[in-house]
Amino acid sequence: MAEVDADDDSIVRWAVFCHRIDPSVRYRRHVLLAAFDTEAEMITRIEAEHAAWEAARASGDADEREWFSGRRLEIGQRHPTPQARRRG
Repeated sequence: MAEVDADDDSIVRWAVFCHRIDPSVRYRRHVLLAAFDTEAEMITRIEAEHAAWEAARASGDADEREWFSGRRLEIGQRHPTPQARRRG
C-alpha cells in the first residue's frame, strides 16, 4: 500500500478514519489513521482494521462503539477537525 501524507493539501488522497476515544482530548471523534493515493488501498486498509477489531472483539478487548470509515479528501481540503462551539 502506498501511504501518503494526509496533511498534503496539494494532492487528492483517500483517508481512513476510526470513530473512537481520542486520548488527547478524551472524547469520541473521528481519528485519522492513514491516507492513500487510491480508493482501493483505502478500502483494503479499512477491511484490515475491521478484521483486527473483530479479533479483538472476540477476545473481549475491543470497544464495541468503534467503527471505521473512509473518504476522499480533495486538493485544499484538510482532514476533519473538531468544530469550535459558538456561544452567544
